[in-house]
Amino acid sequence: IACLNDDGKRLYSTKLDALRGRFYDPEFRLAVVGNFNCGKSTFLNALLKRRLLTTNILPTTAIPTYIRWNKETLLEQTERDERGYCNPIIKLTMTDGKAYTLTRSGKSKFEEETKIRLPNDTGAIIDTLTTTNALIDKIERVDLIFPKRRGFDSFCLIDTPGINPGSEENKEHILQTQKVLREDADAVILLYPATQTMTRDTEEFMRDNAAHLMTGAIILLTKKDLIPKKEIEKIIKYTAKLVKERFNQTVPKIYTISAQAALDFFSGDGTDKKSADNFDATINEIIAHLSERRSEIISRRISELIDKLIESISQTITADLKDLEEKRATLKKYSAENLEKDFGKLFAVYEDFFMQNNGNYLRLMGDKVCALISGRREEIFQKIQAAKTL
Repeated sequence: IACLNDDGKRLYSTKLDALRGRFYDPEFRLAVVGNFNCGKSTFLNALLKRRLLTTNILPTTAIPTYIRWNKETLLEQTERDERGYCNPIIKLTMTDGKAYTLTRSGKSKFEEETKIRLPNDTGAIIDTLTTTNALIDKIERVDLIFPKRRGFDSFCLIDTPGINPGSEENKEHILQTQKVLREDADAVILLYPATQTMTRDTEEFMRDNAAHLMTGAIILLTKKDLIPKKEIEKIIKYTAKLVKERFNQTVPKIYTISAQAALDFFSGDGTDKKSADNFDATINEIIAHLSERRSEIISRRISELIDKLIESISQTITADLKDLEEKRATLKKYSAENLEKDFGKLFAVYEDFFMQNNGNYLRLMGDKVCALISGRREEIFQKIQAAKTL
């Protein structure tokens, strides 16, 4: 990197710093991916045990939202909702590199500098930040930081935009998800409703953007409560067959949940404790499974990032060497030695032409005119000699 030009140094030094940070703080980043209306935000709300992320029948999440659990002194300053849950710390990373923590003073600073007005309620703030298409080119990511939770302290869940938003104006959502899968995610939970089979567009999207993650992906079938109990086992077996065939998983990890019923129970609006218990048990099993493989997965991911960085630098160096070789060839072509040879050839052509036609000039033009031409010849000769010297 030190041998590259200034632009190359800046580009690759930034990538190397990010990779170094990834190595020394190997947080497990788990991307939650699915088509819109697959129950992704409902699933995350149930996991948080509160209605915090927006759910809708239309594409909602527009900006990747990183959810993590750890101890921070700022958590002591956060307020609690009516059920006693701590509101998360909200951190924003802007596309221009600036960062904001939306404490009371931080929120005022953010609004003053960006001219973006935010509501007062925490849920409404998150809704505005993560679902407003107009903010995609201003906000790169949203981080929600919750108090430490057993088993989750080394995990970060990434709520990604839907992978088939449909309308032209929402195609930016897909690009956001592509970036998360290609650059950030260590593993993936792929959601789709148990009422559907895996669609071809979902399969193609995951193969194109997350092939490196799919061998160990968790498949989560949502809306289990809409399926007759006797059909659930058949659906699981059929899904396992699809995953084995399409993503070369030997033993697919497939789970079924009723996130809406669990969320209703957790938020005090429902009575289906069995669904809530099943949901908790499923989440604990997934986290335990990933925790066992955490070091292996992260090590492999860091190796992949190093390989990509080396390959990218190699391509840059190869391009630089090709450019230098072309410049060297150009310099050689126009070197003093080659120019002298070229001028010599040119002079010889004129010399031969003059000598061959000198007699004709004498006969046709007479001595006076020929003397004038001879003088001109000497002048040309002197200029060529001066050019050769130069």
